[in-house]
Amino acid sequence: MVGGDLATAALTIAAFGTSDGRVVIARSPDLELDVAGVLRRAVEPLGGRGGGRPAFAQGAVLREKVGEAVTALRAEVHRALNVKP
Repeated sequence: MVGGDLATAALTIAAFGTSDGRVVIARSPDLELDVAGVLRRAVEPLGGRGGGRPAFAQGAVLREKVGEAVTALRAEVHRALNVKP
């Protein structure tokens, strides 16, 4: 599921990292969650930076911290939505 497909999916969040240190998170329009805030809270403790809009955000961390960043994104989404992992 990519790009426009995400807009038609119900209650969907997609997050991923790349080998060069980029991290991206997006959500479907029917989910009220500020993913830009989620991304910042996840990557800043790792020395990263990021930002975006409520439905789509991107940022960067050191290459060796991409896995930690994606794990932190997942944890922060659970925390923000008040759901258990």
